Amino acid sequence: MNRRSAIFALLITVLAGSSLFGFDESYLNKITFINKTGSDIYYIFLSPGDSADWGFDILGSERTLTDNSLLSFYISYPDYENNFDIMAVDGEGNAFILYDELVSDDGESNIIINREDMSDDYGEMDFVEVEFFNDTDYELYYLFVSPSDSSMWGVDMMDDEQTLEPGDTLNLLALFGEGVTTYDVMAVDYEMDEYQFSFDIDSDEVSPDDSLSFPIEYGDLVTE
Repeated sequence: MNRRSAIFALLITVLAGSSLFGFDESYLNKITFINKTGSDIYYIFLSPGDSADWGFDILGSERTLTDNSLLSFYISYPDYENNFDIMAVDGEGNAFILYDELVSDDGESNIIINREDMSDDYGEMDFVEVEFFNDTDYELYYLFVSPSDSSMWGVDMMDDEQTLEPGDTLNLLALFGEGVTTYDVMAVDYEMDEYQFSFDIDSDEVSPDDSLSFPIEYGDLVTE
């Protein structure tokens, strides 16, 4: 399904005497990753420039970005332009890092990942798998998972063609680190209603290769 073929209006409803303002997707920009490394990329991290964490792998648990291919995502940031740090990792553990990549309202961003961007052999990576379950009756068009130390929602974890049907799950990988990392979640359904919550990944309670599961449910609906 191509969810971008239609133009969606901003939904404004009245709920319990107060206004519920829907998500305005006109503020989104598109970012496209182009793999020119000569090898397949298994992980891509897009970290807001104001965050100390790499966050989640946006390719998810089942997808790769093959050599000479591209993949597009939607991205949310608060200002006219903001910086992001990007790390791509291939199947041999080689890391390709681009710091302070500027994304602006001047137009869509094309991020070309070249062999020259190789930083070092990143080595073995430890992940926690996080499953998001659509426990609503509505198709979800966007799912943002951002480190809480950032003022940006960052990248939609589903690519520009993907949605999450009721009852379906999206499996993502979070880079495992020491201490507690808090993430903010915002899902947006086809009516542009927002569902928001936060969760922690605590290295004292969670081990690498563990799985976490979070439902997206009506109790998370933003009403004001």
